[in-house]
Amino acid sequence: MDKGDIFDQAWESTLQFKIAVSVEHGAILPPHLKGIVVLDLGQDIPIPTDVSLDDEGIRVALSFNRTPFECYFPWHSLQAIVTEDWAVSWPLREEAPAKKVAVLRVVK
Repeated sequence: MDKGDIFDQAWESTLQFKIAVSVEHGAILPPHLKGIVVLDLGQDIPIPTDVSLDDEGIRVALSFNRTPFECYFPWHSLQAIVTEDWAVSWPLREEAPAKKVAVLRVVK
């Protein structure tokens, strides 16, 4: 399973999940967001209806303080996906493969 498969699983199986992305590793977010940013989709940020996944990463328009912003998350910037039932995280190392799963654990 690669990061895209895991993101799809979260997307299709729950109404709320969190992703952690690293701005320093290429995530494009509003300029006031720095470092590793946790986005709470479905809670703080409405689940978007239009998401584009490809070999390079995720493109999605999200709203921050009611202002839409076209976000981009290259796969190597995605650090974690957390749902109510499970979580996956990846190492934050330059030499780590972009799509390799590092940790899988049940959250409950």
